[in-house]
Amino acid sequence: MHSSTITIDNNGNGITQALTESENFSRSLNLSPKDSFHIRLLTEEVMEMLKSILGEFRASFRLESDDKSCILHLNVEADMNYSQRQNLLSFSTEGANSAPQSIMDRVKELITGGLYGMVDESVQAGAGVVSVWDAKTEGLDKYIIGSIADEVSVGISKGKAQLIIKRSNLS
Repeated sequence: MHSSTITIDNNGNGITQALTESENFSRSLNLSPKDSFHIRLLTEEVMEMLKSILGEFRASFRLESDDKSCILHLNVEADMNYSQRQNLLSFSTEGANSAPQSIMDRVKELITGGLYGMVDESVQAGAGVVSVWDAKTEGLDKYIIGSIADEVSVGISKGKAQLIIKRSNLS
C-alpha cells in the first residue's frame, strides 16, 4: 500500500498536505495512536531537517507500507555543497551514501569534497558566526529521527538525494 505523492519545498508548500497524508495513511493501516504519532513526527522532523540543512529544496514525498512497517520516501532536488551533503549523509543509519556510484563518481566526489571543504571553511571564517540555533535544531532533528526510525538510508547523486526512512514493528 502507498500514499499519494506530494511535492514539498522549502517555502512550506505541500508540508501541511504531507502531514495530513501521514495521518490518513496511519489511519488506513489501523495503527495504534503511538505509532500514528511516530509516523507523523517522523514526517514533520524530516521536513524540518531538510529546511535546516539544505535551505532551498524541492522534493516529492510519499509513504509506503509493507508487513508491519511504514516507509517514508523523499526524492529531493537541491544544489548541495560539500557540507550540506555530509550533514544529510550523517542522518543515514550507515553514515554513508547509499546511491550507486561508479568509480569516476567516487573520484569526483573525493576531489570536489576536498575543494568544497576548503571553500566552506574559508566562507565560514569570513562570515564570522555560524548560527547556533541551526546547529541545535539540526541536532534535535537528528536525535528524534534516530530515536524513532529503525533505518534511514540516504543516497546522493548529481544534485539529487533519496531518503528512505523506515519504522518497523508497528501495531
